[in-house]
Amino acid sequence: MLLKVDHEVAPAEQAYGKDNGCADCHFADQIEWTALGWTKDPATGGTQTLP
Repeated sequence: MLLKVDHEVAPAEQAYGKDNGCADCHFADQIEWTALGWTKDPATGGTQTLP
């Protein structure tokens, strides 16, 4: 399933990364962005590569 990038996560106070902000997923090599169709982490300028 492909979803638009609006995170689809719990409210901020319950979300993974609450105390470390976005860095728990972004900037930390936690996600294989290329496997998800991105050139790199979208927070660092990655773009979608899917048609």
